[in-house]
Amino acid sequence: LSDAKFKAGAPSIGCTNEGCFIAWHRARQGGASVAFIDAKSRQLQWHKLFAPRGRYPSVGVSPKGKARLLWVQGGRLTTAKLDRSGVGPESRVGRTSYGQVSSIIAPGSKTGEWLIGWLDREGARAEPYASLIRCR
Repeated sequence: LSDAKFKAGAPSIGCTNEGCFIAWHRARQGGASVAFIDAKSRQLQWHKLFAPRGRYPSVGVSPKGKARLLWVQGGRLTTAKLDRSGVGPESRVGRTSYGQVSSIIAPGSKTGEWLIGWLDREGARAEPYASLIRCR
């Protein structure tokens, strides 16, 4: 799925009834990408670099089949809706000062709620953080 010129890292996958989304980042250069594989044809439908300076993308899928992306860009945790047509408008939902940030997103208990987790620095050590976000 990734360009052969770039080393890929930190993959994440999430599947709905329509198909599967795979997200990753370019390990050295930065840049977050996502691809969609159709469930019926089992073929790659599209892939694109959606955040040229993004890193550590994560895909979350709700029980109702809604998909959402979370990634780190410029010290900000950023999220966007994801569907078979592509990546929706982005929203910044948090910040981080730690350079090696891995992010994760999972559905909350109510429609539109998402749980996010990431690493940040407190003093001289990395610490995990979590938050609940509500999307309209």
